[in-house]
Amino acid sequence: MTGRVITSTVNGTEGNTLQPDDYAVPTGQESNTSVKQDARDGIHKLHITHKINVNKKESGYLNVVFRIDDITAAVQDYTGLGNTGETMIAAKNKDGKAVSLFPLRFDTDAALKTELPTLATSTVAGNLFKQTTDYRGRGVILTSKSIGFADWVLGTKIDLDEALTSINQLRNTLLFIV
Repeated sequence: MTGRVITSTVNGTEGNTLQPDDYAVPTGQESNTSVKQDARDGIHKLHITHKINVNKKESGYLNVVFRIDDITAAVQDYTGLGNTGETMIAAKNKDGKAVSLFPLRFDTDAALKTELPTLATSTVAGNLFKQTTDYRGRGVILTSKSIGFADWVLGTKIDLDEALTSINQLRNTLLFIV
């Protein structure tokens, strides 16, 4: 509980002491997610901290740290998503609103600022896809899944116009033939 590293995947860090900001969880919460610049290498990293309780007593913290550039590269790989598709990861901010954790395809400054209300209420129970409006005000087809360990939602969407292009072309061709 003093910030001392017990075990780590980074060689030579066992026994080191973390700054309280690197593992703090707000009062009344079980976990915390934040993005901070690592003073050691200057790289922005995602910190996910979760309290460990044994017999209802706070016993420690699990602190997982990811390089933001690695996650961003995976989220921003638009292969197979056409011209308008994108993958989004959202979490609730301090006001309880879903915000993008990473830059978006059409809003590169979105991280921790752009609200994604359609992901706040998203569940996949019974529905694999739903038609909704995205953060740009465009009609989209969205599929989403809750990521329980971090209280995040992962969503992939494509503009409705692009998704229905083939169907519309077929309809127009059939109308022309008729």
